[in-house]
Amino acid sequence: MNFIEIDLKKLEHNYHAIRSLLNPKTKMIGVVKANAYGSGVNSIAEKLVALGIDALAVAYTEEGIQLRNQGIKARILVFYPQIENFKLLISANLEPALYSKKSWRAFEKNILDQKKTNYPVHIKYNTGLNRIGFNPADSKWVLNEIKKDAFNIKSVYSHLAASEENRPNEFSQKQLALFNEIMNDHKKNSKSETDFHLLNTSGIFNYPELHLDWVRCGIGLYGFANQPNGE
Repeated sequence: MNFIEIDLKKLEHNYHAIRSLLNPKTKMIGVVKANAYGSGVNSIAEKLVALGIDALAVAYTEEGIQLRNQGIKARILVFYPQIENFKLLISANLEPALYSKKSWRAFEKNILDQKKTNYPVHIKYNTGLNRIGFNPADSKWVLNEIKKDAFNIKSVYSHLAASEENRPNEFSQKQLALFNEIMNDHKKNSKSETDFHLLNTSGIFNYPELHLDWVRCGIGLYGFANQPNGE
């Protein structure tokens, strides 16, 4: 029989090591998708909450519901919420990433049907990773929709496709330029204060000037990360 041993003391060490790199005002999202990268989501999530993680993130609604059933009360961001599970997501008080006009409209309908307002959501833009996300050209449409009362926009974010590559990296620079435009649009045209985040674990190391309001740390918590300039 094969098994793995999870050392929560090392998780704690990694957590504090990464925290020490951040601006004191920068908050940390602990990514525990895919069963905490195969490490066992229940014990990992409980430990991160005990350590003071600001929020958790999962890939799908079912993962968030599992954490809620376990008794986790922390904020939980769902990266890839499926439209057919929006009702379950709302019941579990999870925070979805909205990534297209279709997902926006569908979630808005669910919120209105349940007579809820000011529901916390996050907006994902695709600046080059090409998984999911609003096209940056859709920012004006998004900002117009934000004026409605249904949503409370907690954050706007994107994801660098090559955050682990040595700097300077031309593709990353293009993504950064796009995200800067998006941030400026939201800051100028949104009445409410919005948080912004861009970096995963590799980005935390390679782009310390871009920690912004949040960082998303997954594999770094489990001991895997690159160092700047390939060191």
